[in-house]
Order: sequence, then C-alpha cells, then structure tokens
Amino acid sequence: MTRAGWVIRWSRLALAATTALCVGGATASAQRVTQQATPKTMPARYDVDSAMARATQLRRQNRKAEAERVMARAVEVAPERADARALRDLLHHEVSGGEAMVAIDYKSWRRQLPEWREGALSARTNTDLGPAIVRAKRVDRGPLSDGRLELELYPAFPHGYLALAGGAATNSTVYAKTTVSAEMFGSLTQWLEASAGYRRMNFDTGVDVLGGSIGAYAGQFLLGSRVTHVLDDGGTSLTVSARRFLGDEGAYLGAKLSTGSVPVELRTPTDFEVRFSQSVSLEARALVRGLLVLSAEGELGRDGLTGGGSSEYSAARIGVGIRY
Repeated sequence: MTRAGWVIRWSRLALAATTALCVGGATASAQRVTQQATPKTMPARYDVDSAMARATQLRRQNRKAEAERVMARAVEVAPERADARALRDLLHHEVSGGEAMVAIDYKSWRRQLPEWREGALSARTNTDLGPAIVRAKRVDRGPLSDGRLELELYPAFPHGYLALAGGAATNSTVYAKTTVSAEMFGSLTQWLEASAGYRRMNFDTGVDVLGGSIGAYAGQFLLGSRVTHVLDDGGTSLTVSARRFLGDEGAYLGAKLSTGSVPVELRTPTDFEVRFSQSVSLEARALVRGLLVLSAEGELGRDGLTGGGSSEYSAARIGVGIRY
C-alpha cells in the first residue's frame, strides 16, 4: 500500500472514532438531562390522623404497648403535632407509668344499719404486660373495725385482658376472710366489649358470685350494663351506666342506675341479708396538668331490711392521687 493510501485509511479511522465519541457524549448528556428532568418518586406521606385513630382503637382493645409504638412513629414524623404528642405521652404512662391514690368511702343509712367509714391507699404500676395494683383498706362500722390487703393484676392479651384479684382481711370482723376473683374482658367488635367472671368470698361460709358485663362505645360515650348473681338463690342485681369521656387522658362524667335483690357491691355478710336494693349515682374523674388525679362519686339509694320495711341511704366516695 502506498503512503498516500495509509494516510487516507488512518484519516477515515480517526474520523469514525471522533464521530463515535461525539455521539456517545451526546447520548450521555441526553440521559443526564432526562434523569434531571424526571422527578424522583416521593415516598407516601405518613398519615398522622390515621395513626391516631389506629392507636385509639388499639388502646380500647387494651393493646397499649402496640398503640404506643404507633404514636412514637407518628410523633417522629410530625413532632409539631401537639395532639399526637399528648396521645403518645398518655400511652407511655399507661405502659410504663404509675399512680398513687388515697380514697375515702362514706355510707350512711337513715335507720337500723350502722355507718360505713372506709379509707384506702393504693399504688398502681403499669407494665407492658398490664397494670398491677396493691391496695390497703381500713373500715369502721359501728363498734367494729377491720383491715384488708388486696392485689389486682390485669394481664393483657390481643383484643382483651384478664382482671385477677385477691384479698385478705386482718381481723375478719367486717370484711370477708379471703376473696379471689377472675374476670375476662374482650372486644367483640371495634365498638363492643363484654366480660364474664367469678368471685369467691370466704366468710364463716363461702359465697360464690357470677358476673358479666357488656359495653358499647358511641363516639365519646360508653354505654354499659352489668349483671351480678349470687349462687344458691342468693339474688341478682343489674346496673346500667353511661359515661362521657372528656379527652383522651381518662377524665369523664358518668351516671349509674342499679336495682336488684342484693346490693351491687357485696362486702359484708349483712349485704346478703338485704331483701332488695335500688340506687342512682353520679361520678366524675379529672386530671389536672397531667399529674394530679381527682375522682368523686355521690350515691342515693334504698335497701330492703330483713325485719321489714326499708332504709334510705346516701354515700360519697372521694379520691386524690398523683401520677408518676
């Protein structure tokens, strides 16, 4: 090949290489422009309102540890939401906080039956498995006085929890010598819950009590009913109630109406000698600055006496506590 031929051949190769580089550079530039012009797919925004609704539902089902995790994520995404922080803090308290309470219970009948004067001191500890409560009581009724120690456990499970309780009296002059009880609470639907339980009270002879309840949520209201039956023809009582919750921190206003052949609250042997019992009560609970707990209940009623006739009564229960 002549020298002129080599020159022509190399000139063509150089031209082809230059063309390829130009085309490649243009293609890369076009790809970069296309990538810059095409917006990246943004992740879906975390819906805090839906998270709060979900956490509220889990809380009603007593799945509070799971609800706390939901709200922790919501606060992480939207730390400026004061309502989300408030619900997160409430759930944190219900999972790992506590409460100490001092309470007074006073009940007075117009005739025949002696007054009931009772004081109680309790401490509650919340855990992932459910709360535990220790309580000490002392009662004075006429010439008699007595003391009592109680332990309550509320182990949680999906869509419900157990209420386990036991108690022992110090003197057994007023209270039962020992008591044990167990009741299972469960969520039937998102807005409906029910329970069934058993209680044993050991006086000089034992008393067996069956009970059950059903409750329905309607917005901020909880409507409920409860039946208590003492075995061996001991009698039955019925309570219907309505409660209006004020916020999410446990504050509420409520009313109860009870009737039956035995009192709703069975504590002493004389309670089983009542021929009938009717009562109406109002109750309230408030939380001040997320720390101070106040509770109050007033009750008016009438008990049928074993000797005939009946006696009207009034009762008041007041409690003051602190959260920690």
